[in-house]
Amino acid sequence: MLKPAAEREAALYAALSVENQPGGKAVGQAGKRGVLSQEDSAAAAALKEKARDLDARWKREGRETASRNQWIEEATKVMLAVDALRQRRLEMLPGSDDQLKQETEGEARGSYGAAGGAAPPPPRPATAAQPMAVMPMSPASPAPAELSRSRASAKSVVGESGDASPPAMTSQIEVKAWDPNTPYLKKLRKAEDAYAAYLKERPANASSSAFFLDCADFFREEKKDERLALRVLSNLAEMELESAPLLRILAYRLQQLERLDLAVPLFEAVLKMRGEEPQSRRDLALCLAESKEPDYARAAWLLSEVVRKQWDGRFRDVEVIALHELNDLLKKVPADCPANRRPDVESLGIPAALLEGVPVDLRVVLTWDADNTDMDLWVIDPTGEICIYNHNRTKTGGYMSADCTRGYGPEVFTVRRPLPGTYTVKVNYFGNTQQKLAGATTVQVEFQTAFDQEGKVRRDAVTRRLEDKKEVIEIGKFLVGQ
Repeated sequence: MLKPAAEREAALYAALSVENQPGGKAVGQAGKRGVLSQEDSAAAAALKEKARDLDARWKREGRETASRNQWIEEATKVMLAVDALRQRRLEMLPGSDDQLKQETEGEARGSYGAAGGAAPPPPRPATAAQPMAVMPMSPASPAPAELSRSRASAKSVVGESGDASPPAMTSQIEVKAWDPNTPYLKKLRKAEDAYAAYLKERPANASSSAFFLDCADFFREEKKDERLALRVLSNLAEMELESAPLLRILAYRLQQLERLDLAVPLFEAVLKMRGEEPQSRRDLALCLAESKEPDYARAAWLLSEVVRKQWDGRFRDVEVIALHELNDLLKKVPADCPANRRPDVESLGIPAALLEGVPVDLRVVLTWDADNTDMDLWVIDPTGEICIYNHNRTKTGGYMSADCTRGYGPEVFTVRRPLPGTYTVKVNYFGNTQQKLAGATTVQVEFQTAFDQEGKVRRDAVTRRLEDKKEVIEIGKFLVGQ
């Protein structure tokens, strides 16, 4: 993928550089003026030639471990340089990916295959989306024998790591800043006593969950006062105690504040109210596993129930996702875990062939609070290819789980060995068929690195609010490099 990515970037820089534009100005599709210098265009052309040279050398140098690892190191540097030019271009000229036809990227991507200013995708096809490639499984929970065959297939898709590993890659998570820019936040920012201003605004916004969430974020992120943030969230808890979606949102936010001791009772309450929904078990299990004194036994049992039980058709492939999470949980149970909190693997009722890890370097999980709502996860890789519901397998190894057009998600993106460069994560509000809490849908996106591998999984979770159908927002990025 290095050679076509470098050739494409060089072609875009050549087409959009200042010297090739009328009057010496580079203009993006939306009429935005930017500067793509001749120096950058020359750098892109040089990278193209370097990528072609590496491509020609691969057959010769890829055979031996030492020369192969040296080749990978050189290719990584070139890929990172190409990605840096791409990010620079998209920052200056949003939408400029559309300047060239994407003929080599297949008809499935269409006009939405470009990363910068990507347009909403075309209507969904009549046929069902392909199952998650990391752990293929049919939407209806199959028999154990079928599960075993699926797991074997998963190994062939993901592949097994060889003895000679390429140079280690590190991944960073970068969450995009977000400001809802509401009138009440403007008042809080101007006030000498922000909490007094919050109390003054609260009566007029008492029925809006968005108000409490935004104000809690303000005190946590801008005022750096976690105590006040928790106090505001406690006011949200008093708003509507019988609302499972509201309690989920509150519990997610408490997880982000690392107050799992407060989040667990809320997830317990949701499980009692919505036991027929797999999300209730999954949320509680993941929270219990991350608690200060993790209850791995109960967490594993709850996830195994998600894997084994039959669920409504709107929760497509949730058992596949829960199985991957169960394997990750079992891998991190410490040797000194107390017996009453250690999972009894045999009692879980999961075939042993399925209880083997499928490690992935990058993982993104999207969930949302409103039933019968369709949110779509988009992930754009360093070559500009987008992984989406109807293009769920990318050329570089990215996979998207089954499309959830109803329910609460989750939708999950995984890639076992990511390319060096930037993976951009976006969420698209495709549509809904119900009235939503506070006139908007709240989504949670969790970024994970080194998932289902030895050692600590790095996690970063954020919540965002989408109000308009077809709205697309950028959530954050993975920055992958040596």
